[in-house]
Amino acid sequence: MRANILVYDIGSTYTKAAAFSDEGGRLSYLGRGQSPTTLANVMEGTRGAEDALRAQGIDLSPDLRRYSSCSA
Repeated sequence: MRANILVYDIGSTYTKAAAFSDEGGRLSYLGRGQSPTTLANVMEGTRGAEDALRAQGIDLSPDLRRYSSCSA
């Protein structure tokens, strides 16, 4: 499975990432990963959430589009 859309929710406790594939206008949900949010550097949480997706067998496309929200 290869994701070309990744949506983050950066919360005060956890950072979540949902992976999607948009192929020919058809959007498919591939999976979700999460990691603790690190207040000193929120990018650590996003990398951890991406690693959790990779551990599920989800590859991230080189032309990945990233979107984010913050619920903190």
